[in-house]
Amino acid sequence: MRSMGMSANQDAGRGPHNLFDTIGVPVVIVRNDFSIEKINDAAAKALGMAPEQAEGKKCHELFHEEGVPLPECPMMKMLGGAPAGKSEAVLDMLGGKYLVTCSPELDEQGNLLRIIHTLVDITRQTESETQARTALRESRRRELEVSSLLQGARAVLDTTSFEQAARALFDCCRSVTGAQSGYVALLSADGHENEVLFLESGGLPCAVDPSLPMPIRGLRAVAYETRRPAYDNDFANSKWMAFMPDGHVQLRNVLFAPIMHGGEAVGLIGLANKPANFTDDDARIAGAFAELAAISLLNSKTRDRLEHERVRAQQYFNLAGVAFVVLDANETVVMANAAAGKLLECSEQDIAGKNWFDNFIPGHERERTRAVYRDLMLSDSSLVQDFENAVLTKTNRERIVAWRNSVLKDDHGAVVGVLASGEDVTDLRRAMRSVDEAAQKYKTLFEASQEALLIFDEDFKVVEANPAAAALYGYERAELIGMRPADFSGEKENTDAALERLRKDKSVMVPRRKQKRKDGSLIVTSIYSHSFDFGNQSYYLSQIRDVTEHVLAEEQGKRLEQQLFQLQKLDTVGRLAGGIAHDFNNMLTVIMASAALMKLKMGKESPFQEQAASIIEAVERSKDLTMKLLSFARREKINVRDVCLGEILGNLKGMIERGIAKNIRVVVDAPREHVINADAAQIQQALMNICANAADAMPDGGTIAIAAGAVDYGTVLCATCGKVFNGPYCMISVSDTGCGIDKDIIDRVCEPFFTTKAAGKSAGLGLSVAHGIVSNHRGHLHIYSEPGQGTCVKVYLPLAGTPDNKRKSEPANAELKGTETILIVDDEPALLALAARFLGEYGYRALPAASGAEAVEIMHREKKTVALVVLDMIMPGMDGRQTFEALKTVHPGVKILISSGYSIDGDARALLEKGAAGFVQKPYNFADLLKAMREALDA
Repeated sequence: MRSMGMSANQDAGRGPHNLFDTIGVPVVIVRNDFSIEKINDAAAKALGMAPEQAEGKKCHELFHEEGVPLPECPMMKMLGGAPAGKSEAVLDMLGGKYLVTCSPELDEQGNLLRIIHTLVDITRQTESETQARTALRESRRRELEVSSLLQGARAVLDTTSFEQAARALFDCCRSVTGAQSGYVALLSADGHENEVLFLESGGLPCAVDPSLPMPIRGLRAVAYETRRPAYDNDFANSKWMAFMPDGHVQLRNVLFAPIMHGGEAVGLIGLANKPANFTDDDARIAGAFAELAAISLLNSKTRDRLEHERVRAQQYFNLAGVAFVVLDANETVVMANAAAGKLLECSEQDIAGKNWFDNFIPGHERERTRAVYRDLMLSDSSLVQDFENAVLTKTNRERIVAWRNSVLKDDHGAVVGVLASGEDVTDLRRAMRSVDEAAQKYKTLFEASQEALLIFDEDFKVVEANPAAAALYGYERAELIGMRPADFSGEKENTDAALERLRKDKSVMVPRRKQKRKDGSLIVTSIYSHSFDFGNQSYYLSQIRDVTEHVLAEEQGKRLEQQLFQLQKLDTVGRLAGGIAHDFNNMLTVIMASAALMKLKMGKESPFQEQAASIIEAVERSKDLTMKLLSFARREKINVRDVCLGEILGNLKGMIERGIAKNIRVVVDAPREHVINADAAQIQQALMNICANAADAMPDGGTIAIAAGAVDYGTVLCATCGKVFNGPYCMISVSDTGCGIDKDIIDRVCEPFFTTKAAGKSAGLGLSVAHGIVSNHRGHLHIYSEPGQGTCVKVYLPLAGTPDNKRKSEPANAELKGTETILIVDDEPALLALAARFLGEYGYRALPAASGAEAVEIMHREKKTVALVVLDMIMPGMDGRQTFEALKTVHPGVKILISSGYSIDGDARALLEKGAAGFVQKPYNFADLLKAMREALDA
């Protein structure tokens, strides 16, 4: 086994030119006019000059001592009318004798285009016929290599699919080396396996599925690790045979050539079963084909990347008012926006995929514009170039466009295309060309133009301005006369550079420039300037367009994209919080039921009564925590009830103080008796968000004052949200002594993601969430503030009657007992067991079901005895809604009590509207459950 081939740093990036240079004998490509198109390094060395010095010169002037074509030269014979075909001749040249092999290349009509000359120095071999035949065979082999490499290079250039190009390259490589079998594979994403693109058994039997994993081991691993071709001519007796699966094609010898990308091996060309042995030359030529495969892979990845970028950019491009065109490295249009389609009088789809210069540039402009494109593609910097040329529309009309050209690069910094943005300046150019002959017509156009126009003298002083320019900059026209570009500019250095380009190139396109109006405000403009002669003087005309709104729209689009990302993250966190709260509610219900059962079983004098009560109290506090999690997860009212303001404000002061600086004092002075119908946890969350914003406005300390009272505005329109105040409200005010809010942004502070804090300091959701909670409770939120005077946020919530905890007395245990049969449906086993036991203690017959399907089965069996179903809404398989409908189908008259760790809104609300007997919020104690059951049974 031998390892042979390329340097570790050699990869696909070197290209076909380097493969041409690796040929060890002189190779000369000559056009049909005897001029040299290209020579390789060996030919350059024989001539004693650099390759570029020889290109373009006549071949006989460099290679023949006489300096004229020789009659015996095969090329002379073909040009003289001899049949065009491969031919050989021994010629005197370069001070010796050379065996010259000529391979012609013809066009589709059979005309001679060029001839590939392969030269073998046989000066010292002419006396030996055997040596001459050896040289002839070497020449033919080299010719086959050159021809195959060129054929492979054409496949890379002509084929867009990497798999198709790889197949063509493999077939060429197999033909040159004489191998009968092989494959091409790419390295898997995890780097542990070969992913085979195709496998050629060479007619030999093979029972192995090529789609099965091909681990990186054995000789393959050697090629991957060394990044060089490796071969073994006794593979059948090598240690690598231990890795071969049963049914694999028999392998006598093998050769692997790694496909390189970015300095790493990313795939293999595998060859096998050459009738003779593989040689170093085989390894070299396989490595050369692997380089071509790497180029094809890079082209494929580049095309994929460009397509991805094209789709994303197309959305933005179509918003632009100027034409956008993207060209790839082959002069092909890969993207065009709607404005470009309008310019060329066709759709964007009619433009994409076509050669830009052949289809959309007039013949008289084609070479000039191509030269600009080539300069950009050869640039090694982020070159931006302004250019103007004519384009050809679908109806064969010519339009003059001012372009702003910039290069596109891939991840490795290689130039892969050009982005051109252009404006149609045809009308302006025509007006300028006719200015000498029709001065009055020009003046009319100048005055009537809707775009701002300024004319400067050679010193760049304004000598004329149209009404649109005066309106744009906020000056009287007389005031503009004598002003310079720097007087308008908000980017002085860039303006000076643009003026220098204008003076040098006679025209310049500035797509974006910040400029100042008379009142000091900034605008963003697009400026095209061009020189013209009037009389004996030279002037500059600037066409200025206000693109401020367009730029703001682009920035808004970026902000919206970021906001969408933030919303998606918030939604993900919310879903996680909701799932945790739901599962936690099930566990809390089990704990609460166990503690309640303990109390029931223990005597009143038991020393453990107090511990059981502590457990229940802890569960109640945990229940509040899960309610807050559900509130965050869905931003809906979870536990709505009539609640005293005192319950909401009771521990709010301590909660706020734990989250703010110690130099901020919190004062709560509010009556506690007012009652509102609300989710207490959400109202607390809204007030804490408002207080957090107040604390941020007081970095040096201050006071947050919370007050409340009852107000009645009758029926008035809310100035903030436009909805109606109607009836009595509880007003809660949060005031601070902070820096206040500027009047220009006070109307935006409740917008999602709006923040004045530094990046990363705030998501801009605090007041937005607070406003959403208040609105969801049919309330209103008003903000009053002045810079330096602090801020007061007032929350208005509709007043209710008396709190739920005062309206009803707890029923006695005897009132909760019964003898009915209860079907309990829940996917939590512990809760089912406790519920059955607890209901049994109160005289009920409990039928537990761990799933919706089991509940339906029990109902079929017990429908004459089941008086009530307690149904959990969230279950795997059949959920609560599906189970409800199935149970009603079996027993239409059965009463069903809904239970859920989520709120009554959503599916639970829908089932109540369909006839559910009631709703119990998890986590519940069994007293609440028994009470709800009795109310449903006795209704």
